Amino acid sequence: MQALRWHQIAATAVRFVRANPVAVLVPALLEALLLVGGGVLAGWWLLDPGPAIADAAAADPAAAETAAQAAPVGTSPQEVLFTLVLVALCFVVTPPTLGVVLSTLRPAVLGRPRLTLSQAWATARPHLRALYEVWAVVTLISLIPTLIKTAAAAPFWGTPDPAGNGDTISTVAGILTVVAVLLLIYVSVLIAFAPAAIVVEGRTAGAALRRSFDLVHRSWWRCFAVLAAISVLILIPTTLITLPAIAFAAVIGIAGPLWVAIGTAAAVLTVVFGLGSSYGIGATALLYQDQRIRRENYATDLIRDAAPEL
Repeated sequence: MQALRWHQIAATAVRFVRANPVAVLVPALLEALLLVGGGVLAGWWLLDPGPAIADAAAADPAAAETAAQAAPVGTSPQEVLFTLVLVALCFVVTPPTLGVVLSTLRPAVLGRPRLTLSQAWATARPHLRALYEVWAVVTLISLIPTLIKTAAAAPFWGTPDPAGNGDTISTVAGILTVVAVLLLIYVSVLIAFAPAAIVVEGRTAGAALRRSFDLVHRSWWRCFAVLAAISVLILIPTTLITLPAIAFAAVIGIAGPLWVAIGTAAAVLTVVFGLGSSYGIGATALLYQDQRIRRENYATDLIRDAAPEL
């Protein structure tokens, strides 16, 4: 058990998933199903502008055109509400998924027998409170770009902009959003290991955040590079699969029932995102373990703990 390079972490993450396929894949697929299903339903009700635009154009075409240009930064109340719904769904379903999947890390590394789903849940359940507390921090930080865009767009919702201030506000909001996204990336890497510290080490939320800071400190760029590489490895197959699936679903929607097209696309997205989520959690957990091996005498501890099982 030794320190790993990024490509070894990427390859080992596949073996991590295969070591406990039920306990890793089932919660990730359930999470993806709830997020995709909730996103489809929320988008169906909140982001379908067709009827509203048709009604407004029929009543007053000039007013409809003015309203379409009312929010210069491109953020409507419906889009904000849709984002909040997705964030709320993510907040509810992600911590249990993290807990169950991360509970399989140590047994997989030590070569122990596979955990059943009930065993993984029993291991994760005592840590749910701390996981939710950490995820609350993650959620609040992730909302900063949306809050900036919303604050810039809100004064123009349903209001004309005769003074032409929208372009200036859009520019300022764009700059602030970019800064916020960069800050979000920086902080996300700093706290990336907090869930693993909770489940593997049994730490509280505050202690887990400090633990993650300590493990990333002086290695931020390496951790960022590995996490970015893992994200690219997930993004490439996800894009190659989902884009043709969505195009195929669109063809079905033109030629047949709309619900069949939506169901087809949702099913593909659920499977792809579920697999990507389980792989991403595993890769991040292995990077956490790698950082402990590089910083501490953790390899010796793992060898000692694995010895009775040999």
